[in-house]
This record gives sequence, structure tokens and C-alpha cells, in this order.
Amino acid sequence: MNSTQSNPEVFVARLLQLSADHKIATLADFKELQPGKFKPDAGKSYQEAVNALIYPLDVVYSYLNGIYELRTPKIDIHNQVKGT
Repeated sequence: MNSTQSNPEVFVARLLQLSADHKIATLADFKELQPGKFKPDAGKSYQEAVNALIYPLDVVYSYLNGIYELRTPKIDIHNQVKGT
């Protein structure tokens, strides 16, 4: 991922499971349908170190269309990851 100040990029996922030692998270992958609007990518998951996750985020789920809206600005997430 090539996240920059002018074009911040983020991954959005849902926590499925933590390892017994709470160091590895299994995450359900989401894909971005339009800016800030995400939908689960059925059947896709991956593992990530818990200390690499950024949370909490402000995400709202729409029952009407099954889409998650990321309300935390992407630039705020980018700055948190990059330490700026």
C-alpha cells in the first residue's frame, strides 16, 4: 500500500479471531466500493499482528444496503500509522 498525505489509503477489516496469546488477529477482508464505503469480501481473510492494528475507528453499518461507512478520516489513520 502506498498511502501518502495527499492520497491516504487504508485497509478495513473485521476481527474474526484472536490467537491464544493475543498476538495474531484473523481478519475478514473488506473491499472499498467507493471512497469510505466498504463491504465484506466474502471468503477472504488474512492474519495480522495485533500491534499493527489501528483501533478504535468510527464505522457505521447500514442494514439497508449492507455497507460499512468509515467515518474516521483516512488522513487521521494515515497520520497515526506514519507517526505524523
